[in-house]
Amino acid sequence: NAIIHFNLDGTIIFANENFLGAVGYALSEIRGQHHRMFVTDADRDSQAYRLFWESLNRGEFQGGEYRRVGKGGREIWLQATYNPIFDPSAGLTRW
Repeated sequence: NAIIHFNLDGTIIFANENFLGAVGYALSEIRGQHHRMFVTDADRDSQAYRLFWESLNRGEFQGGEYRRVGKGGREIWLQATYNPIFDPSAGLTRW
C-alpha cells in the first residue's frame, strides 16, 4: 500500500516507499510541501479540488480513482482513500 500523511492544511508530513516510488520523489523533496504538487494546474484551481479539501477538513472520508502528477509531470492514476485519523495526543486530525 502507498501511504501519505498530511496535516489539515494539506502539508505533507510523511510518505512511505511505495508512495514515493509511485510519484518518483524522495521524502525530502515532498515533506513540507502541499498536496497540490500532485495535481494539475487546472485541478488545483478547480471547485472540485476546493470542495475535496473542505470535505476532508470536516472529517469526511474520500475514496475513488484520482489523477495525480508525479515528478517530471508524469500522469499517475491512483485508486485511493483519504481517511481522517484523530490523534488524541496531539489533539488534531490528519490525512
